[in-house]
Amino acid sequence: IIGDGGSIVANSYQIFYDVIFSGNFSNDFDLAWFGAIVSDSVDSSSAINTAIHSGAKRLIGNGDLYTLYEPIVLDVPDMVITFKGDLKVAVDGISGFLVKNQHIELSFRNLYFVNPINTSTDVASDFSSNLNSSGIKLMVSAYHCKFNFESIGKFNRGINLCPTPSSASGR
Repeated sequence: IIGDGGSIVANSYQIFYDVIFSGNFSNDFDLAWFGAIVSDSVDSSSAINTAIHSGAKRLIGNGDLYTLYEPIVLDVPDMVITFKGDLKVAVDGISGFLVKNQHIELSFRNLYFVNPINTSTDVASDFSSNLNSSGIKLMVSAYHCKFNFESIGKFNRGINLCPTPSSASGR
């Protein structure tokens, strides 16, 4: 779909399947239009990643809570993605966001890992398999990015700069 400065108006439910956008649109694109569901248990990772790769440059999640079972990969340049509510990572060992490109603006209220951090004195058991997870993992190719949030909690690292491509798996 090619934009000429106009806008798309629709209610918050899925209306796009396998669509690519180009050109300019005057509105934000609701993540629900791509299938993201406001829920504390239903996985919205795939729908959010699909929206990111659709060519829409301004995405918005209007819900209170989105659940992630896979990392959200921000590898498209010049993008603004805003979540008005919280994001919950529901799988041990994954990061919430992998930022792999430039000029990305990401906003959310809170990002947290669903399982509490192990507070035992046994360092080997701390974080279980969540040792390499981060709320936001910045890859070496990420620059000129802006993050707005209230909190990142219950991850081994809140924001993590990954210096090498070998650490880019997202887990």
